[in-house]
Amino acid sequence: MLKAGALFIAIVVAVVIGFLSSSLILVAYHYRLQVVRALAYKRLEDNAASGIALLMADRETAYPEGTVADLFGEQNDSVALRRMDWGAFEVALAKAFSGDRHVTKAAQYGYPPTGPGGAALYLADAGSPLVVSGSTTLRGLCYLPEAGVRSGYIDNQPFAGRSLVDGALRKSTTTLPSLNTRVIGAIRTLLRTGGGVAEAVPADTGTVSRSFLEPTLVIRHRAPLYLTGRYRGNIIISSDTVVRIAGHAELNDVIVLAPDVRIEQGFTGTVQVFATDTLAVAEACRLNYPSVLGLVKEANRGRQAVLTLGKSAVLSGMAFTVQADGDAGQTLLRLEEHSRVEGQVYAAGYAELKGSVWGGVICRKLLLKTPVSVFENCLLNSSIDNGKRSAYYVGPVLLPSEKGGKVVKWLE
Repeated sequence: MLKAGALFIAIVVAVVIGFLSSSLILVAYHYRLQVVRALAYKRLEDNAASGIALLMADRETAYPEGTVADLFGEQNDSVALRRMDWGAFEVALAKAFSGDRHVTKAAQYGYPPTGPGGAALYLADAGSPLVVSGSTTLRGLCYLPEAGVRSGYIDNQPFAGRSLVDGALRKSTTTLPSLNTRVIGAIRTLLRTGGGVAEAVPADTGTVSRSFLEPTLVIRHRAPLYLTGRYRGNIIISSDTVVRIAGHAELNDVIVLAPDVRIEQGFTGTVQVFATDTLAVAEACRLNYPSVLGLVKEANRGRQAVLTLGKSAVLSGMAFTVQADGDAGQTLLRLEEHSRVEGQVYAAGYAELKGSVWGGVICRKLLLKTPVSVFENCLLNSSIDNGKRSAYYVGPVLLPSEKGGKVVKWLE
């Protein structure tokens, strides 16, 4: 016969087994729930990334705010898409959503340089040859005038290299590869309007930050503006007269607009700067990738518009000048001694290259000033080396490209 305590033990064992079974079922339920949530989140992330890829691949469609796409035609994967100009680049925004869950991604993108835009040098054919002297280096594919290239004796310096051009030669035309007229028009509009309706933000408030998932913050002043604070993200800063950027200021991903912009010695940051009259970068500045310096000259302005990259300054990105066709007041893009552009240079007027370019140069005419004279289409102790440009370099959307869009950086 069983003892009376056996029933109690059986009940306790049953309770323990029941508790353990319930715990296992509960753990399995929560684990399954987490897996379902993770898979749903992963699907939303993939859909947002697909939306970014779609925006970069489809160059023709405008995709204004509010555009919703059904990615696979199954009514299960909806993504809100938007494309916006951001200076010389474009920004793609994609919001994938399902029920009350959503994932949003923002990417700044451009296009790898190809064709003439990917060459070491494209010099428009004005009927005269390119003359090289001193320790000038030209490495990469070069588009040169029909008159070709020859060595010269300038400032008491003969050509010291082994070959005039280390690369293939092709003939250039009398015109330059065209820049994207829509993007240049958008930049002109920014310069004319100051970026749009300004918010009431003081000129210098310490730290100002704005996400690219929010509306653009516009800081506009009619008087001269001196920037000494920290600005990051989706911000446009403009003045109707002059903007000076202090060497200790911190600017990242922002756009600066003014007729006259001066960047003081020692500045380091990532910025797109556009001016109409003067754009001067002082010595020892470092403009990190993907920075852009753009001089967009207004038609029939009397004075010469000048873009200068100072001694020992480095620009990783693109420097360009634009002027109206037939404008007699030629723009000047000047690289001072020991300065360097890692990317692209486009000069619609004159280019004076005393520094070096790790990438490519497109210009209408080369200018060389020495203590005794001024020469056209001459290079003295200059270096243009297309082989030193990073294989992963992605340029702005200004020049035609045979390749698809690529992400420059993911934005917050």
